[in-house]
Amino acid sequence: MKKRILIILAIVFSTMLSIAQTEDPNVGHRSIGLSYLENKMYGPAIKEFDLYLAKADVKYKYRIVTTYHLRAYCKYMLSDFNSAIEDYNVIILLCEKWSFETTEEYSGAYYYKGMCEAISGNNELGCSDLAIAVRLGHLKASNLYINICNH
Repeated sequence: MKKRILIILAIVFSTMLSIAQTEDPNVGHRSIGLSYLENKMYGPAIKEFDLYLAKADVKYKYRIVTTYHLRAYCKYMLSDFNSAIEDYNVIILLCEKWSFETTEEYSGAYYYKGMCEAISGNNELGCSDLAIAVRLGHLKASNLYINICNH
């Protein structure tokens, strides 16, 4: 009986693994990056996200956008605001290209980009991006806009 259960579990696991690999064979780098991120190991997480994005298949558009978000967050946590802003710019462009303008990823990119710009001392650009995030309905953007932009 135990042997039969082990065989069934092995078949199920093998099937799940093969399905996961055929869905996105590169997703392992993203998963490893997420593990590093959860453990606040931002540098190694960025490297894994880089590896995922370098080989990402365009048919996984939303996963690509969210991976850019994860990488930008890691850069933000390492106080690499300029690199984070670059990733947020890519997210904005991809969301517009792939018609994701109504997603949290799109409004969030403007919110976090504005925050990074403000932290970097560029309040004018930061306030401009925060205003867009407010207009897009990002939940946290209004309070930050009021606090940073004095409006």
